[in-house]
Amino acid sequence: MALMCPNRLGCEAQLLGAIEFFASRHQMNIDGLGEKVVVQVVEAGLVKDVADLFDLTVSQLLGLERFGKLSAQNLVKAIATAKEAATFARLLGALGITNVGTVLAKPIAQKYRKLSALRAACAAKDPEAFVAELHEIDGIGEVVAANVDRFLRDPHVTAVLDKLAARGVDPEEPVVEITQGPLTGKTLVVTGTLTQARADVQKKIELAGGKVAGSVSKKTDYLVAGADTGKTKLEAAQKHGVTVIGEEELMKLLGG
Repeated sequence: MALMCPNRLGCEAQLLGAIEFFASRHQMNIDGLGEKVVVQVVEAGLVKDVADLFDLTVSQLLGLERFGKLSAQNLVKAIATAKEAATFARLLGALGITNVGTVLAKPIAQKYRKLSALRAACAAKDPEAFVAELHEIDGIGEVVAANVDRFLRDPHVTAVLDKLAARGVDPEEPVVEITQGPLTGKTLVVTGTLTQARADVQKKIELAGGKVAGSVSKKTDYLVAGADTGKTKLEAAQKHGVTVIGEEELMKLLGG
C-alpha cells in the first residue's frame, strides 16, 4: 500500500488500505472493521469509498460469508458509534492526507473546528492564499499546507467529502481549554517507537499543559526520541538547541 498517493481517497488501487486506515483505532476507531471485513464489503460492491461505510445495513452484511445477525448488528452499531464519537481532528487524520497524521491534524482542526469550515475556507481562496493561511498555523509548514490544499481541491476527493457531508459526517473539534501543569508553555515533538501508543503519549502531554508539534523548530522545547528515531529530527534538534529526552525522562517531567 503506497501511502504517498495524493489522491488516496479516490485511488482504486489504494481503496482497501484507505478504508482500513480510516477505520483504524487511532483514526475513526470503527471496532470490528479489520482487514478481512474491509475486503469482504469492497469485493461485494457495498463500499466503494470511506463514505459508503455509513450506508451499510444489517441486511447487506447478512449476505456476506461469516456474518451472522449479531456480528452484522455490532458492525453497524460500531460505525454509528464512531460517527457520533469522532472529532474533526480524528476525521482529518483518517482521510490519509500526505504528512497529516494525528499530531498535525489537531492544530488545523482547532483553527477551523469542522471539515465543512475547512473546505469553505479552501473554496473561498486561491491556492496560494489558502496555503499561506494554513502556514500561519503553528506547526504547519509549507509542504504540509500545500498537501492539504492539493487534497481538498482534487475532484475525486471532493466527491468523497461531499458524500461524507451528505451522511452527516462533519464532527466538531472540542474547544481546547488551557491546562496548567508541569509542561505548561512547553512545546514537544514526539518521534520514534515508544512503549505506548503515540496518541496516548500526546494526550498525556496535553493534559500536563504541553503542546505537541509535528516538526522540530526553534520553538520546540523537547524532542522525545523513541527507538528508531530518524536522523533528520535529531539533526534539527541539534541545530535549534532543542533538548532531546527519552520516554522515561518524559514520564518524569509528567510527574510519574
